[in-house]
Amino acid sequence: MKLDDKQLRSLVHGAYSIKERDGGFISFTHYTDEQVDYLTFNTFYSERAVYSSSVTLEFTGTAEKIAFTYRVFGGHPSDTIEAYADGFPVGIYHTEGNVIEARVEFILPPGNKNVVVYLPLDFECGIKDVEIDGEWAPVAPRETKVLWIGDSITQGYGTFMTGETYVNVANRALGYEILNQGIGGYWYDERVMKPMPGYYPDKIIVAMGTNQHHSADKLERVTKFYEALDAVYPGVPVLAITPIWRGDPTSNLAELTELSAMIADVAAGYDNIRVVDGFTLVPHLKDYYFDLLHPNALGGHVYGENLAAHIKKIGF
Repeated sequence: MKLDDKQLRSLVHGAYSIKERDGGFISFTHYTDEQVDYLTFNTFYSERAVYSSSVTLEFTGTAEKIAFTYRVFGGHPSDTIEAYADGFPVGIYHTEGNVIEARVEFILPPGNKNVVVYLPLDFECGIKDVEIDGEWAPVAPRETKVLWIGDSITQGYGTFMTGETYVNVANRALGYEILNQGIGGYWYDERVMKPMPGYYPDKIIVAMGTNQHHSADKLERVTKFYEALDAVYPGVPVLAITPIWRGDPTSNLAELTELSAMIADVAAGYDNIRVVDGFTLVPHLKDYYFDLLHPNALGGHVYGENLAAHIKKIGF
């Protein structure tokens, strides 16, 4: 069965808006146009703001197959598209760097199940011509909306498996309706905090700072960010994750620890902000990292599991 436009859009989770593209494709955004316009001060950021990290296609039923055509509209084509059934991976499609458009097909296990297809995290992905063979029904938006703000680690870079980013691993355990605003290279920047018409989160998770732990103005940036966040989303519960351990040649653990203390001190001024120590979430071992900065698939999995357990423990 080929899905019509309304049926296709009913599958989509994790997008702020859906845009029609050339060739009959649709792509997905995490930010408002105003926010993306601001981010054009550096195209490195504005390009990554429209990648499809944590965007999913979700349905339930006895369907035996899902297939669709994808196109790369910008970014790094070497990535994955992954299918999960009842939280278990059942298919991984490796996109290739020299392929801009291709057809993807996942054979699904028999019986009734919940299916999640994770779109690529490291490029702007458009899809069209979605077909589902068998009985299916879309998954309704989940009750709790969570805005996830972060850098390349939150975007998922380094895992090279879109289903194993820490955000996606954690959310399989938590069951939020998430909007992943992770941008590679980003930092505490109050100017990107703007209202998003039609969207208001129930909770916010912030995981940033590693890209500015050398900066002389890091305390000012953190302070102004949380002031802006509180102005846009007053009183919304916030979980601030301090930077995770890193061991790459450009890192300075003393400065990273200092920044983490600054984040905790600023957060202490708000009744609605809780802090989790990022150093407790990923082992301080090279085996868990792609480059001693970004967690690999193993590191992303452990990070996500530990974070989900912590969130459940503190009742966030």
